[in-house]
Amino acid sequence: MRYIAYLLYILFLLFISSCNQEKQKIKCIYDSTIRFPERMEIWRGNEKAESHYHQNASIKPIKLVMYYSDIECSPCAINNLKEYNDIYKKTGCDTLFSPIIIFSLNNQYYSFTSNLQSHGIDFPVVIDKYNDFRSINHSIPADSRYHTFLLDRNNRVVLVGNPLASDAMWSLFRKTLDNMLANDGLYIPE
Repeated sequence: MRYIAYLLYILFLLFISSCNQEKQKIKCIYDSTIRFPERMEIWRGNEKAESHYHQNASIKPIKLVMYYSDIECSPCAINNLKEYNDIYKKTGCDTLFSPIIIFSLNNQYYSFTSNLQSHGIDFPVVIDKYNDFRSINHSIPADSRYHTFLLDRNNRVVLVGNPLASDAMWSLFRKTLDNMLANDGLYIPE
C-alpha cells in the first residue's frame, strides 16, 4: 500500500512539474516582442518570391504569425494551408490586420515552392531559408503548439494559439482582434 501511495505521489509531482514547464513556455512567449529578419522572402502564388522581406512595406500593424519550423513536415503543413483561406477571407480585407505564414526551410526551397503551387495556395507565404526567424526570437519554444501568435502594432505577443484549433480559440482570437482593431492596433484589456 505504501508503494502505491509513493508511486502516486511521484506521478503527482511529475504532473505538477510538467504543468509549471508549460506555463513557463507560455509566459516566456507573452513577455516577448517578435522580430522579423530581413533575409526572408515572400512567395506569392506563381510569382517569383521577393528577394527580401521588408517588414514595414509588406505587412500591416496587427499580425497573426503562423510559424512552421524546419523540423516540421512541410508537405503536411502545406496540405493544411487551405484552412487559412478562412482567416484571409474573413479578416484579410481589414486595413490593420495581416496573417503571416512563415516556413523555415532547411535546403527544401525548390520542392517546397513547387508543392505550394500544386496545392493552389493563393495567399502570400513567407519563406525563411536561413532559419533566421527562430534564431532571433529565442522566446519561441520548440513545441509547435506555441508557434501561432497574434501580435499588436509593436510586435508584442497578445495571444498564443491557433484560431483554427477550436471554436473557443476562434472566438477568443476574434474578440482579441476586434479589441485591437478598435484601439489602433494595441490590445487594451477590458
